[in-house]
Amino acid sequence: VEIGYSSEVTSQPGDLKNNLTLSATFEQDGGGNIPSEDLNIEGPVLTQVTGESNITLDNSSGRSLNNYIIYGNSIQNGIPAPDNPLPIQSFGENNIITIENLLNNNKTTIDLTGHEPLRKVGNSSDYIDFINKRIVRNVGMYEFTGDEEWGCYKTAAENSKSVNCFIPRMFFAELVGEKTDKRNSNKLSTHFPFTYLGQGDCNYRDGNGIYYNSTQPFMITTNKVKDVNEWKSYLEEQASKKTPLTIIYELEKSIYEPISLPNIGTKVGTNNFTIESNIPPSQVTLQYYKK
Repeated sequence: VEIGYSSEVTSQPGDLKNNLTLSATFEQDGGGNIPSEDLNIEGPVLTQVTGESNITLDNSSGRSLNNYIIYGNSIQNGIPAPDNPLPIQSFGENNIITIENLLNNNKTTIDLTGHEPLRKVGNSSDYIDFINKRIVRNVGMYEFTGDEEWGCYKTAAENSKSVNCFIPRMFFAELVGEKTDKRNSNKLSTHFPFTYLGQGDCNYRDGNGIYYNSTQPFMITTNKVKDVNEWKSYLEEQASKKTPLTIIYELEKSIYEPISLPNIGTKVGTNNFTIESNIPPSQVTLQYYKK
């Protein structure tokens, strides 16, 4: 029986809802997941194992992996502040992903040169999809320079010395093109802590933070500046210091990048794979043939 594999992104890696079609097509859900139960075919059984950076395959038939899906990750060590920006580290920033079978010391590398790292924010992540030879992008990134169409106004919080700074959605869409942000979605920022706010709540904030509501892709409240001119100067200064205000955010639509990916073999019996880069992936799925 020949098994085809089709993929259409409709959800994220955190969603564990699986769709199974016992026909000529083996359906994948939007997070890159495949059915967790065995799929009976002639000979070895096609089996999926999902974990983090270390995964054990039991009773492998010794064939190469039928598929592997590696989900990106992004982390920050601490809480960012306007005068204490913290970089966002993302999986694959060193351009190399190493996949090693610890039981026979067989290493395989994926070269990400020419590709951005695999990011994650909220329940959305970029991922490598071996069977379709592509990277699926679900997370965007933007670095601000101060040249953007910003607006700022004083917050309504009592005794506040803060202003709200924002870019209208239409102008942000012009900046990022196809990498438009998903409405009411999670974000990470190098200079401001992130939280969700409902409609209008941004008007009553004080201090420093980056928020979103239903009308703007994001709103930055800060007591670092007094008006839009000071805000743009602050952004220009940060960019000149090589610490630009950077955000990562959920994309409105997935973007697909072709990539050359290696086959990964297994040995007969137990296999113990570890997947490594500059930071651990958020999740890994291996699909193999079990005796």
